[in-house]
Amino acid sequence: MNLHEEDIEREIKNIKRNSKIGCLIWTVILAILIVLPIVWLAGNFIYDVEYREYPLIVSHSPNNSNTIEIVEVGGPWFFGPSTVRIKYESIHINRYLYNDGASISNENVMVDWKSDYEATLALYGDEQKPDTVEFTFRDNNNKDKPFFRVSDTD
Repeated sequence: MNLHEEDIEREIKNIKRNSKIGCLIWTVILAILIVLPIVWLAGNFIYDVEYREYPLIVSHSPNNSNTIEIVEVGGPWFFGPSTVRIKYESIHINRYLYNDGASISNENVMVDWKSDYEATLALYGDEQKPDTVEFTFRDNNNKDKPFFRVSDTD
């Protein structure tokens, strides 16, 4: 083999190596351009359905000393129940509202304050009896009571 043929073979090897690297880079770029939007869309969908809080009602006690916030968490799946989160300060409870898969609104929730430290909350759905929850908040006179105590009544 002469010097010229060795240069040609070296050049062919360089071209093949550069082609492989180029194909690998384009494969990675295309995979990223395809996979990232799919992951983003799936993550956004899961967040909307499972975790996003949609406000329903914010209710204040008669003297504005306590506030209850009620939100829908995510959305119902295929006629399943909606998750309703009842929040007071940093504490919350989750309840289920069976409304035949339909969207829920503030019309599905009722808050009745008995005093600044007691409230009754009712959740209404098309496929259930009203779900009633009694709240007793801790006041300055009763430090031993919990922030709120939940007891279901039918």
